[in-house]
Amino acid sequence: MILHENLCFCHLSAGSSSFESQKMDRPSISVMSPTSPGTLRDLPLELPGQLSVKLWYDKVGHQLIVNVLQAIDLPPRPDGRPRNPYVKMYFLPDRSDKSKRRTKTVKKSSEPKWNQTFIYSHVHRRDFRERMLEITVWDQPRVQEEESEFLGEVGYTSHI
Repeated sequence: MILHENLCFCHLSAGSSSFESQKMDRPSISVMSPTSPGTLRDLPLELPGQLSVKLWYDKVGHQLIVNVLQAIDLPPRPDGRPRNPYVKMYFLPDRSDKSKRRTKTVKKSSEPKWNQTFIYSHVHRRDFRERMLEITVWDQPRVQEEESEFLGEVGYTSHI
């Protein structure tokens, strides 16, 4: 199964998707709140930008493979400076370090290109019924004393 997502930021909302699998249904994409990760919001705030992510499941090796490609049109900070974006993922409900994946930070970019691949091993088809891939986008501050700014989130679930 291969899923290529172009995810538009409505803090983040889903774009088009396509699959190369006969047994895979369309994914369910959850739009999440920009202020509190993990909480669904009825009316997401509109924000320009898109995130390109490619997902596929290796049913022989029991692996979920996630390729975070790039983002485009990320908005600048309120003061006009460009963002320092990075992507963080968890295969929920596990929020441990074992489940956490993170891209490198791309400095001063509204169109970061990561092209980084992450693998979740020992993932079985039945796991998709109870688990969700959470993909979040963050802006890293210039100084370590400040917290990263949450830009958006997508939750990917699939019913095989």
